[in-house]
Amino acid sequence: MNRNKNVSWSELMTSKKTDSKSYKTSNSYYVGDFISHTTFGEGYIQGSFGNKVEVLFEDEVRTLTHMVMF
Repeated sequence: MNRNKNVSWSELMTSKKTDSKSYKTSNSYYVGDFISHTTFGEGYIQGSFGNKVEVLFEDEVRTLTHMVMF
């Protein structure tokens, strides 16, 4: 999977090989994961910093929280 931020939404969805994980703030996510959010729909984790993840959704990039596991 190309983790380049310049990849288009349609290219990401075409290259998707796994099911999306249901988004919950109590779960941990990693760059490259696909998530399913009840409001925003399908998303791709393109960045992670602390307890936040940067998620590319079809309409825009959003920052969500998640549980950091060490």
